[in-house]
Amino acid sequence: MYHCPGALYVLVGTKSDLKHDPVSMARLAEKGISVISTEHAQKVAKDVGAYAYYETSALTQTGLWELFDGTARAVHKNSISTNKKGKKQEIFKPQIFPPVLPKQRSAPYVEIITNRFAEDMKSLVNNKEYSDVVFEFAGEELRAHRIVLASASELFHKLFLDHQEPRQNNGEKKKKGDEKTKEKKEDGEEKVKGQVVAPVEVPDEYCCPISAEIMEDPVIAEDGHTYERKSITEWVTRKGTSPMTREPISPTVLILNRVLKGQIDQWKANNQVVSVEKPKEVPSNNRLPPAITSIRVQKDKHSGGLVTRITLIPGISAHIFLHVLEFLYTGLISPRDKELMSAIKLAAHSFECEHLVTICGNILEGLDELNPSIGTWLNDQVGEKMMELFFNKPLYSDVKFLLPDNTSFYGHKCIITARCSVLKRMFSSGFAEAKQEVVKIPDTSKETFSAFLTFLYSAHAPIEDDSCGLLELSDIYGVPRLLTLCELYITKEVERATAEDIKNSDISVVDILLLSQQHGATQLEEFCLHFISSNYQPMSKRDDFNKLSGKNRDYVKENQWPPLSYLKELDEYNKATEAEEGKKEETCCVQ
Repeated sequence: MYHCPGALYVLVGTKSDLKHDPVSMARLAEKGISVISTEHAQKVAKDVGAYAYYETSALTQTGLWELFDGTARAVHKNSISTNKKGKKQEIFKPQIFPPVLPKQRSAPYVEIITNRFAEDMKSLVNNKEYSDVVFEFAGEELRAHRIVLASASELFHKLFLDHQEPRQNNGEKKKKGDEKTKEKKEDGEEKVKGQVVAPVEVPDEYCCPISAEIMEDPVIAEDGHTYERKSITEWVTRKGTSPMTREPISPTVLILNRVLKGQIDQWKANNQVVSVEKPKEVPSNNRLPPAITSIRVQKDKHSGGLVTRITLIPGISAHIFLHVLEFLYTGLISPRDKELMSAIKLAAHSFECEHLVTICGNILEGLDELNPSIGTWLNDQVGEKMMELFFNKPLYSDVKFLLPDNTSFYGHKCIITARCSVLKRMFSSGFAEAKQEVVKIPDTSKETFSAFLTFLYSAHAPIEDDSCGLLELSDIYGVPRLLTLCELYITKEVERATAEDIKNSDISVVDILLLSQQHGATQLEEFCLHFISSNYQPMSKRDDFNKLSGKNRDYVKENQWPPLSYLKELDEYNKATEAEEGKKEETCCVQ
């Protein structure tokens, strides 16, 4: 003011956003100082003769427009004039501005835990626990599970589901027409319609590798192997490759194996094997895949139960087939060695795993980045197939869950223990449930437990049916991803239910808060506390608000929006405005 004694000036309070920041307030309190109130600042402005007092925040951009607009208008109208006696006279008085409403904090973001379906399923690869399939190699074995193989592979689906009775290529077939129509010959010998009756063991070399039946018209193909003419013609026409070597061959280049045909005819005559004309079309589901030598069922030394033992052809090693199993369980494979990849690709052809062929091809061509999306899609497909074939069905099940209303659910321990940590400990420890075929599940409904099991089998669940009940189960049985999915769904449901009216909404955010704290849903807890604090005025008028106590009530009061400091400033502003309006009315009356 020394250099411009007649200039107009204003008083400005900066960083007004910090007035409602708890951290900044705490720091000031530690130093024994406090924020200057708007009332005090207005008084200082009047004492020093300032035109007006403005509060601003460059961070939130509040008050800046009022500051520059008001100052420009004052200069334009020339707030200082000279009276007749040549003395300066103030025309404008310090103005009253409403307090700045602090910016509301954004709602906390709910993070979803990454899907672990593939990792959980990988833990089952070659795992003896609850396995019911054994693949046999030269001196080696690999363990697997029928429910997974049948869900992931159409080949194994047909093998396990369409054929419940074991079959072998070495002649151990069903004897004398099991489940077939039998006819009696005059001498009392039985024969089966449409079937070859073989009372003795059939030599392997007399059976077609494709149909597993005694050959009537054996021919040599381009790959050097002998097949039944009709079977190899159909195979090559459909696939274009050899069933043994997987190399391309022609369906027309076939040479009659006269030597073998003569041996088969002689063997039939010596063993009185009766050949009956076969149906024109032999169903493919009556054949073993070419890569499988034999299948049999026997008691398992490890579990004491029955297992299906599958012997593969010598050309497929345990090391290579382990990666095929990894693909069937997870949708991906871990090796990246190109030489090994070629062998895996060849084995994939043998087991009709076309997507594994694609994955191997991508790796060989340097397109690995395409495979994760294939794996994700395959995981969804396996989950859907598992739900379709096995969910709450007795087939291959080894446990039953009983609910309070006596509703029961069939389950498969291999899937349930891989996907649920609590049930895994329950079934594999000294708990009574480990030896029980029926496990009681307390305090849940049929719909909620069905949704819970659906998530275990498929990684998806109908959360909307009972999101709060499902959240409880996911916490009790240790399924964290499902818990976070329920948290996210509930937050969206709260937002939808309170969009028009918070006070009279049917949903109780306070009850949800207490539920989240009871079951470790920390993200949902944070959301509820923020919601109640940010909507303090309507929430405080609800009946369920009285359920808040202790730390919950303290938090809500400390973080309520609008804050108490703002409400106090707003009250002061209203009083000052009313007083100013009263003076104007008195002036008008006098005039």
